[in-house]
Amino acid sequence: IHRENERRNKAIEGNLIRCKEPQSKLNKIIDADNQESNEQVVPKIFLPGTSFRFIWDVFTTLGIIYYALSVLYQIAFRTVDEENTAVGIEILFDLFFIIDCYA
Repeated sequence: IHRENERRNKAIEGNLIRCKEPQSKLNKIIDADNQESNEQVVPKIFLPGTSFRFIWDVFTTLGIIYYALSVLYQIAFRTVDEENTAVGIEILFDLFFIIDCYA
């Protein structure tokens, strides 16, 4: 096992040296000299642990519970002729979930 680890370490050291050579394939793949990152920056308001994220998650949970209960209620007790009295709440949660999908 010791020899295998030494062999791997030498290979990794060699690759690290080669990736800094301008004409090497590793340099083109890794682009070691390029310090810019192509990663997207996440807005700080959506980071876990922030109060905004906590409120967002609570509102999402309330929306899921509301829909779970209201759909069952509508299937069990509403007739076709009755109109829905909670249209405003449903539109609010629909808009919230659409924003949640794209935010």
